[in-house]
Amino acid sequence: EIAKQVGWNWNQWPFDHKFHLLLNLAIGGNWGGTKGIDDSIFPQKLEVDYVRVYPLRTN
Repeated sequence: EIAKQVGWNWNQWPFDHKFHLLLNLAIGGNWGGTKGIDDSIFPQKLEVDYVRVYPLRTN
């Protein structure tokens, strides 16, 4: 959970400014360091059609 600290004003709140959203296709899990992975399947690419970002719902 992210909470604003007491005494902060609007221009110190980092989520009210433009930012970059990083999308990562990480291959891991139990594969990390495993022998026998066929390197011929690489390189791969991740194609993203669109990304939807919802505002945080406040109560």
